[in-house]
Amino acid sequence: MNKILLSISVFGALAAVGCGGAIRQGTAYRDDTAAMLQAQANPKIQACFQGLVTSTPSPSSLAGSATAHFTVAKETGLVTGPSIVSATTADPVRECVLAALAGAKLAPPDNVDGDATFAWQFSVQPAP
Repeated sequence: MNKILLSISVFGALAAVGCGGAIRQGTAYRDDTAAMLQAQANPKIQACFQGLVTSTPSPSSLAGSATAHFTVAKETGLVTGPSIVSATTADPVRECVLAALAGAKLAPPDNVDGDATFAWQFSVQPAP
């Protein structure tokens, strides 16, 4: 039986929008959001994806990318309104991304809403 290796990489952009003084300056908001996703969402995405890989007759059909857009709410830091804006992967993988974003929270929050777009790349490779 072949083992399946999972590779997830994340790329993203985030802009703070609104008026008022932001806690974070420059790329700090993007970097902090990427770190939050790495700690909170990516482990959930990876576990969900691995479950799909082991239960799908043709795991390579799950490969591709998914790009999600969401807002990081000011004052609470909660990820709100996540949606998939483009994807080349299967619907269940897209659902993994959306489910993992639910409940993610940036701490400490900021004084402005963050407008975020992040992309995940999924690949399935047999173990050597």
